[in-house]
Amino acid sequence: MISLPQLIHHFVAEQPDVQRVVLAVSGGVDSMVLLHSAVKAQLSQPLLVVHVNHQLSPFAADWQVRVSDCCTRLGVEFAAMAVQVEPRGAGLEEAARKARYAAIEHYLRPGDLVLMAHHQQDQLETFFLRLARGAGVRGLAGMESLRDWGPARLGRPFLTVDRASIERYAQIHALTWVEDESNANELFDRNFLRLHVIPMLQQRWAELPAHASQAMAQLRQSDTLLNEFASEDLQRCRPQPERLGVSLEMEPLRVWSQPRRYNLMRHWLASQGYRAPSRKRLAELDGLLTAKQDQNPLLAWGDCELRRYRKRIYCLPAGWSRARPAAQDCSTNNDVDLGGHHLKWTAASPGLPTGDYRVVVRTQAPEGLRAHPAGRAHSQSLKKLLQEYGLEPWLRDHLPLIFLGDRLMAVGDLWIEKSVAVEFGVVPRWSFSLPSSALV
Repeated sequence: MISLPQLIHHFVAEQPDVQRVVLAVSGGVDSMVLLHSAVKAQLSQPLLVVHVNHQLSPFAADWQVRVSDCCTRLGVEFAAMAVQVEPRGAGLEEAARKARYAAIEHYLRPGDLVLMAHHQQDQLETFFLRLARGAGVRGLAGMESLRDWGPARLGRPFLTVDRASIERYAQIHALTWVEDESNANELFDRNFLRLHVIPMLQQRWAELPAHASQAMAQLRQSDTLLNEFASEDLQRCRPQPERLGVSLEMEPLRVWSQPRRYNLMRHWLASQGYRAPSRKRLAELDGLLTAKQDQNPLLAWGDCELRRYRKRIYCLPAGWSRARPAAQDCSTNNDVDLGGHHLKWTAASPGLPTGDYRVVVRTQAPEGLRAHPAGRAHSQSLKKLLQEYGLEPWLRDHLPLIFLGDRLMAVGDLWIEKSVAVEFGVVPRWSFSLPSSALV
């Protein structure tokens, strides 16, 4: 049977271009075994131990000292960060996890491989926690053994190792570790599972952790297939970047089955870095698809929002529309900050004369404003022109208008007014600075 140091050595060797191995060490038995095993693995990469002090226990400072002293004895670089855990409705366990991960991210750089000591029983607990919360295939597949994490990667080499093997390793090598008194608190869901539910189940089915690991591996394969199908479906919907966010054709979604439609939406949102919507949220999608042509439906899904316009579904970052900038004077020598969106001047022929202008958003413009785009015989109402130019309805109130005195000179980057252009001038480029991920 392969030893734990050999397991770590092989795990790291299988990952390309690892420049440094970062070990997340709390001081508990699992992470102390991870630390000792990584040292014994004689890796070619340098090691960095990161200890996160959650400041939740009166013994937290002692735990940090214990880990630091161990790293000194083993000759491993040590770093620690104290964090403030603020539940804010998420629950203490989840808040502590988020604070821990954010602290570790502070130390990461390209080429890092972060190792955590999650093992087979942790995986089993995760399965039951997610089952209780109604997770789907992806959630029930459990923790991944390897995934990207910012500029680095996160690995869990012990996921197939049972807890008894880890404890046996600690005893054989006479390791010392700390016991977190909160592990006995049954108010925490994970502790309740660990102390009561799983031991009872294992009395009946002794091989439950191993068998559950096999089931989760099959679920991960199913999730991989679903992602591959969703990637193909996404291309059928012709995704494209927009001025703000991204969009796709909605017609295929109207004819596909509900499971196929939901699978695509989960994949599309995940590819942009948004959280997976719940099934209740996904059910709202049907109303978006069946809304009348003249409606402007909106689905607010936490960190993003979905809208519909001209047979396309748009996904925008949440909170993009909060800014309401004041009218401002500007020079064509400088970009114009409009609070979340901006104008950038670029040389063009033909274009506006260089100089000073006044920029207002459409809601600040005179009522009933008419415009006369270059190349048109007659002026029309701004409202009518924006419909013809196909500007998304939710962006129209934010549209920047460029004036010289009382005279309208340009409407965003949609058009320059008739008879104002010069042969060598500038044109505005209107864009949003709020992050919207590229299509994957």
